[in-house]
Amino acid sequence: MKVVIITTIILILFFTGALFFSQYVTINNEKLLTTIDKLDKAILVEDWETAKGHLDNIKEDWNKVNTIYEVLLEHYDIDSVNVSLNKIEKYMEVEERNLIIGEVTQLRFIIDLIKKRETFTLSNLL
Repeated sequence: MKVVIITTIILILFFTGALFFSQYVTINNEKLLTTIDKLDKAILVEDWETAKGHLDNIKEDWNKVNTIYEVLLEHYDIDSVNVSLNKIEKYMEVEERNLIIGEVTQLRFIIDLIKKRETFTLSNLL
């Protein structure tokens, strides 16, 4: 009987933790995606000062969640985000609009992919 109770408690803790982390990822990635959209719009109209401000906000938000993500997510996803952010920053220094737009699109895709992978769904459990 003890084994059943302990197993049940462990399963409840696992699913509660999975739900909590899923919600955490969804909220933070939605915030990042919103700021990425603002960055994209600023780049399209070549408002570089506003774009730099949005990039700083993205980097700040990413650094806040990165420490938790490093423990629970695949490292290649985290590395991809870091590489994209560094490329965007360098392209922005030279105001290379076309390259930035491509890199921002890739960054948006990676962040959205992380959100979809960590959503608590049956397909992700299997």
